[in-house]
Amino acid sequence: MRHLSYHHIRFSRQEEIQKAVRYFQSQIQTIDIVILCSGIGEQNSSLDFNIEFPTLLTNVVGWTYAIDAFYNIINHQGFEHLVTITSIGGLRGEPQAPAYSA
Repeated sequence: MRHLSYHHIRFSRQEEIQKAVRYFQSQIQTIDIVILCSGIGEQNSSLDFNIEFPTLLTNVVGWTYAIDAFYNIINHQGFEHLVTITSIGGLRGEPQAPAYSA
């Protein structure tokens, strides 16, 4: 029997990612597909690092942490479908939001 489950988390908080991973492992015997979608960004024409930092925590640190956690689970199963939804910002860049394009 197929089971669909989702969890809304803030990627900037590793404890929320850990909680979601534990939830899925306890509720679903086999994970067939993981779809991760994250991304935030703020206009920052003054290039103030304090404006960029939350974007880095979400789009780089949190995203990487989540990918690592779920990849290790589904890879251990011997099969996996890992889907990520990100931004085109990394291809064309945003001069007033550099962290968004990281």
